[in-house]
Amino acid sequence: MKMTIMFDYSGPPNGTADDGFDGSASPLTAFTVIQAVAICIFAFLTVAGNTLIILSIVRFRVLQTITSAFILNLAIVDFSVGVTLMPVALITCVKQDWILGDVFCKISGVVNMLFPVASISTLSVIAIDRYCAIIRPLKYNSFMTRRTVTVFLIWVWVQSLLIALLPLTPWSQYRYDPSELLCLIAWDSSDLSFAIFCLFVCIVVPLGVMFFCYYHILRVARHHSRRVQALKTISTNVSACNHVQADSDAHGGTPRTSDTRHECQSHRCHQHRPKIRIAARENKSTAMMMMVVGTFILAWLPYITGALCKVIARECLWPESYFTACVLVAMLQSSLNPVIYGVMDRRFRGAMKAIVTCSSRTSVDPVINRPHFSTSVL
Repeated sequence: MKMTIMFDYSGPPNGTADDGFDGSASPLTAFTVIQAVAICIFAFLTVAGNTLIILSIVRFRVLQTITSAFILNLAIVDFSVGVTLMPVALITCVKQDWILGDVFCKISGVVNMLFPVASISTLSVIAIDRYCAIIRPLKYNSFMTRRTVTVFLIWVWVQSLLIALLPLTPWSQYRYDPSELLCLIAWDSSDLSFAIFCLFVCIVVPLGVMFFCYYHILRVARHHSRRVQALKTISTNVSACNHVQADSDAHGGTPRTSDTRHECQSHRCHQHRPKIRIAARENKSTAMMMMVVGTFILAWLPYITGALCKVIARECLWPESYFTACVLVAMLQSSLNPVIYGVMDRRFRGAMKAIVTCSSRTSVDPVINRPHFSTSVL
């Protein structure tokens, strides 16, 4: 049974259909109400969570690493989604129509395209950063400088803006689709070459870069894991031997015939211990960013699949609720990154806790002041 909720809104005395008010009741179905509530929740979580990330990086210098510069950019993108895209989606959801005019539809379309492209571009740059930190650690500081970071970030935004402006040309167009709640690219009427271009530049290339980088990172991480385990075994054996030798000395036991070998093993273990800690921190940071990438792909894959259906079939027969759900899931993704940072990184978790509780820097959880997880500070 279909449930309908009637909101009796009387527009202005001189309201017309052109300005979005017709003076009649606007029926909102239960599904529409659920959409509106979901958008409000997503918007709040997105703005609040990413504000915490931005303040954490700005306030605590220990978080101001090379990788965090890109995380900051990603947080700014997600925050912008929460304050621009989601409120517009809420308006169209409640009104069940586009009431903001054709010009604003085009502007909104550019913004709606700009931020997702900036997100995936930033993720690909982060993959390059992690690749350099793990695969080429000795060259990392000389390559990933402040100037390099600036160039990467400028490239992310310039490229994203140029791609977002393309549908304003005859190659494609932005159009309001009620099932998508927003003015987005009209895939069913776009030139096939435009769809292929977007697929290649916005999806294939960034994902290719990420898969290449993280594949090689995982290979090296497995190698590091085996080395760490071997060194831990040596450390355990040396400690055990030293304990036995100490007992023997205390009771006037036999002479120490293997002191030199034990001392060499102990020295090698202590020599590699700082490297082990650095590698462990880099691996944790990389694992966190891989989780962010995985979440992004899972959130956007349904929408990309629907867009391909429209490009290929031109009249995609999939239900409208599918495309609505795709847009909502994509919105949800913008609120998940702060959760991932907080769960997987103790420094971010401590920083966000300090901000929420209004703690002073001197009383912040000491975990924030532990060595940073990246190899270089901005």
